[in-house]
Formats: sequence, C-alpha cells, structure tokens
Amino acid sequence: MYADLSTRTALVTGAAKGIGKATALAFAQQGASLALLDRDAEALADVAEACRAASPQGRAMHTFVVDLMDHQATAHAVRTAIDKLNELNVVVNVAGITSPARDPFEGIAPQDWERVFSTNVTSIFVIVKEARQALIDDKDGRIINISSLTASRSLDYLPAYTTSKAAVNSFTRVLARQFAPFGTTVNAISPGFIRTPLWDERSDEFDSRIDKWVPMGRPQSADDVAWLSVFLASPLASNITGQIIGVDGGASI
Repeated sequence: MYADLSTRTALVTGAAKGIGKATALAFAQQGASLALLDRDAEALADVAEACRAASPQGRAMHTFVVDLMDHQATAHAVRTAIDKLNELNVVVNVAGITSPARDPFEGIAPQDWERVFSTNVTSIFVIVKEARQALIDDKDGRIINISSLTASRSLDYLPAYTTSKAAVNSFTRVLARQFAPFGTTVNAISPGFIRTPLWDERSDEFDSRIDKWVPMGRPQSADDVAWLSVFLASPLASNITGQIIGVDGGASI
C-alpha cells in the first residue's frame, strides 16, 4: 500500500464530488475509517457506497448531510462523527464555493461575500474547534486544508474566493503553531487547474489558462490532490507542518 491508513479515522468535507470524492475514495482504498460530510445527500450516498466497496478491510463509513454554512449543524455532525468512530485522527477540509465569476469586488453583495467565507473559512474554524480534543488525544493527528493557487495569483474576477483561500493559508499556519506541541500537523494543499464544478461557469477559459500558466502543459486532477492528502495523513509525513504545498504543474513557479 502507498501509505497504510488502516489505523486512521478521517473526516472529509465536500466528499460528494470533485476533490472531496477523490479524497474519500483514496482514504478508503488505504484502509481508513471515514466520516463524510456534504450537502448533496444523493451524491454522498453514492460516494459512501463506492468507499465501502473500495475498502480492503470493510472499515466504518458514516455520512452526514450538512450545509457547512450552518455552523451549529456542522459542529453537531463533527461531534457525532467522533462518537461513532470513537476517535478522530485526520480532518480534511475540502469543501469550497465561489462567487459568480468576473464580478469586480464592488459588484459583490455583502451576503455573497459572507457566504463564501462562511463555507471556505469559518467552517474550517468550526470543524477544527470541535475536533481539537480528539486530535490532541491521538497525539499524531492531521489537519489538511484544501486551498487554491488563486490565494497567491490574486485573480481579480474571483475576489471573494481568492481572498478566502488566502485566509485558509494563513489560518493553516496559525493552526500549525498551535497544534505542534500536541503532535498534530497542519498543512494546506494548493491545487492549480482542476476541472471541477467550480470551473463550469468558466469552461471556455480553462484550456487557455493551462497553456498560459502551467509549465507542464496539462491540468491537474482531483486524484493528484487526494493522494497527497493520503501521504500527509500517513506516518510518512509526521514531521511536515505549516506548509502550503502546490499541486499545480509548476503554475506557482
């Protein structure tokens, strides 16, 4: 096995689609027990079934249908997941949303700005706060946040999303310092150009941006990010913390 996760229990948000789905499947294949969170009940059920089929040891799979903008419901889901799994070693914060593309910042309504930050940043705060004691008790915990290349490229047509991902990077480093004495590592993965639903509204731009910005000349995949998450969750990465790791084909060079 690439990295044995058979002793790990992991919570993955945004697990129904894209990077979250790929992460859930990769963790299942490596033997982890899982708590999967998403607001899409039907897609989440399908992913859970695929994870059960992929798990070599038939590990526990629990699903929680929750909108991460509902912070009370999110906190309850995390507490329930810990109760059902009896522990929690790994938290992977994947879920993210964006505001409409090409809107200059002055065209964004405050409620839309707050909606992006509520899902992309505040949900991480809520989830990690609820998971904190379980991670500390484990003495070898992992927090993995999914950021974005936009955090450093500062795309002017996605001001809320770009700014929220920069906040994710900053919060990752803060958490890394605070959790380090307890043996928990905290890192962020910064994907480049992955054809997820977030790109649907900008499909005409996707190929041209690959050509312009990615030295390796090809898009990245959800699996690229998922398997890095597997590595970071494993004992192989026990001394890596506070890092923002790009999976972008060289776009950040």
